[in-house]
Amino acid sequence: MSIIRSCKDCIFNIKEDDVQVSCELGILDNIKKKSSQCEVVDGDYQFDRICQFKTKEEKTKEEVLKERYLRFNFIIVDTNLDKTLATLNSVEDLVTEKNSVVVATVENIKTLKSKASGKTNYNTTHYFEDGRDVFQYMDDALPKLKNGYTIVLHKDDKISREDLDKINEFVNIKMNKLALIENSPFVINTAIYKMLRGNKGGMSFKDKLVELQEEQEIDSMIFTWEDVDEDTSI
Repeated sequence: MSIIRSCKDCIFNIKEDDVQVSCELGILDNIKKKSSQCEVVDGDYQFDRICQFKTKEEKTKEEVLKERYLRFNFIIVDTNLDKTLATLNSVEDLVTEKNSVVVATVENIKTLKSKASGKTNYNTTHYFEDGRDVFQYMDDALPKLKNGYTIVLHKDDKISREDLDKINEFVNIKMNKLALIENSPFVINTAIYKMLRGNKGGMSFKDKLVELQEEQEIDSMIFTWEDVDEDTSI
């Protein structure tokens, strides 16, 4: 694998005698742990991981961290109208103009469309049979979702700003290659899901990820909420 990223000219470099020794954001130590290759070339680190925060602009750490915060989409699977409405209310403060929200319903299309009326980043999808697998909803919702991470919420699932902050730290700061949180609420890397065509082609998304991990010799792209909690509490 070739080295494809460099700290060269990033304003957050910390150098001694023209050689980079650290990073004001504290990212470099995590990159060293997670990269297959990591070396100093012409005084700056180069590596095969993507640091989301590299910039040449004169900005504060706080500004850059806020700008590069992950985008989170939401799929809400409606099996109980009261709980679905409660979930919509609970995520309202987490949704910005950059996010997408898709509500998948069998019976309550009129009520849920009315709830989303006037919100351009909300979509309601009508299904005609119950008992669908969660990833079938994900496959059908793909055209409506922006890249980023997608949270799949069932009637008893909860998600908070603290949870989103943990995922953001797990990916952007701890430099984990997250493609799937496999216990509920599911968290899915939307771009990777699209690239692998979800569950289409006779193989599940998870099985495709396992195959990709083996091909690229990646430790894991599949995690649990317990993994996230453990890594972000350090």
